[in-house]
Amino acid sequence: MSLKTFIIGSVFVACLLGAGYCLHIASTSQNPSPRETFLLSVVLFLLSSVSSIVIGYFFAKYSTTEKVDTFAERSAEKMINLSNELMRLSTYLEETEEVADQEFNHYAAQNAYRHRIEAAARMAQNIAITNVTLGNDWLAVASADTATAIDRKYAAFRSQIEDVQELERLQQTNATSQANVSIPIENRIAEIEQRMLARQDSIPKIPVRQVAQKAVIANQQIDEASDNRQSGYLTLSVVRDLFIATGSGTLQPHMTSVPSIHVELIKSPPEVDTKSLLIRPGTGTTYDFNITLKSTAFNVFVPKGDYRFRYEAVCSDGELDSVNNEASVSNSKEEAPN
Repeated sequence: MSLKTFIIGSVFVACLLGAGYCLHIASTSQNPSPRETFLLSVVLFLLSSVSSIVIGYFFAKYSTTEKVDTFAERSAEKMINLSNELMRLSTYLEETEEVADQEFNHYAAQNAYRHRIEAAARMAQNIAITNVTLGNDWLAVASADTATAIDRKYAAFRSQIEDVQELERLQQTNATSQANVSIPIENRIAEIEQRMLARQDSIPKIPVRQVAQKAVIANQQIDEASDNRQSGYLTLSVVRDLFIATGSGTLQPHMTSVPSIHVELIKSPPEVDTKSLLIRPGTGTTYDFNITLKSTAFNVFVPKGDYRFRYEAVCSDGELDSVNNEASVSNSKEEAPN
């Protein structure tokens, strides 16, 4: 028993004894005066009021305890479910590498990673939803002031998450842009950072994923697009010196089968000796392809700059002479369309 409960209980007992004593005096007194009757009435009123307050306190405490116990049981059950889901997610992610290693084809392994990552993201979303319902359960037993404060803090936290996501998206846009930094984007980033800084004292800190500048930026221009033949231009902008530079393009619409692809290097940095470049186009899906650049010399970087390719992807029923992927270097100096 806590000291507070003991004191309140003692006050209640004292009130009962006082009320009993007043009633005893009233019953044994012979012809009490109006003044005595009035004083006894006042004392009985005060004692009964205090007793009512004490009884109400214990009743409210019992009711609150019962509610808290009920929600605690529900919360414990949800916490167990959350723990199970987190364990499942952890196991699922640990098995991803093993599943991908069982695939003999690079693209099949890549697809296995993609599908399992998407599934893991959905599992994480379900866990987040369960966590929200868990918080709502406790809000139901909190006082009005506490519930308002929690709601306000949760709204600020939710806004912070939205700002973090937008900040990462804008940083990614800057990191993948070939042009100079966009002033409106930079202003927007600064505005979001100031807003996040103003909230950080009242909510837990949310880490912002740092977006690194991509080593190779791919820009694609599609000229012809069908489900069995596609062609266009793919420019690989090598941002820094690399031993191997790889960029990807999309095939839209998706092709009827995995196509063969022929690429031709039609433009490169002036200082590059194209004869020293090893160009390898690759396909393995019906929706994308890639081009890899590598120097034929040992331990030599692929120089920075823009490498523009003309590509043609054709399914087996197309008119491409070879069913294998091919690469060549154009000797002409004609400018490709921008």
